Amino acid sequence: MLPPDFRLRGREGNKSGRFVAVMGKNGYLCRYERIEKLDQEKKNMLCEKFGDYCLDVSKLVFGGVILAAIMELDINTTWLFIVGTVIVALTAYAGYILYRMSKK
Repeated sequence: MLPPDFRLRGREGNKSGRFVAVMGKNGYLCRYERIEKLDQEKKNMLCEKFGDYCLDVSKLVFGGVILAAIMELDINTTWLFIVGTVIVALTAYAGYILYRMSKK
């Protein structure tokens, strides 16, 4: 059972916090934790790393589409290329955007 002041504690201060529910001996114990704000350098690093990750996923999907087409499995190659191209384009675009955000 949640404490009666659950909603009140959630609205205290700014909105940079979260509730954590932990199972205790007598039920749930809820507490409010502040989420540490990231400075600009950490945000840039995270954007760059996640952008690199998206570009890597894009390359892997592209390779998988080519290998699946070469192996001539019972796959409709038209749909394989359509879906593969869409996924590659979306992940490459997301990686490019994230990488550009890290350089600003």
